[in-house]
Amino acid sequence: MKNIGGSLLPSSSPHILKPIPFKHGRLQVYPWPEMDTHYLAFVTERESITLASHPNGFSCYALAERTISGNVQRVREQAEYIVRCGGTTYAIDRICEFAAGEIPHL
Repeated sequence: MKNIGGSLLPSSSPHILKPIPFKHGRLQVYPWPEMDTHYLAFVTERESITLASHPNGFSCYALAERTISGNVQRVREQAEYIVRCGGTTYAIDRICEFAAGEIPHL
């Protein structure tokens, strides 16, 4: 059986799909089988903003962990990695500002 991204190995696991509380909302990785990818969203009571997408859900989860850490350099490195490897991201500078607490909302 092929997984998202055409991998023979799983491209996510149950623990990375759990919501992570962050700044009046949560960060959460979701599988998106119709698009053959996963995406990371910042979700509040009023909206959901997609921060990144990548066939490997672990890449999105790594961005979530780095965002929560507030380490802007590591956030930037992971976001750039996602783009280099065929994924997409919200504006990288805005994700970094959001992670650092410089802006309250995206």
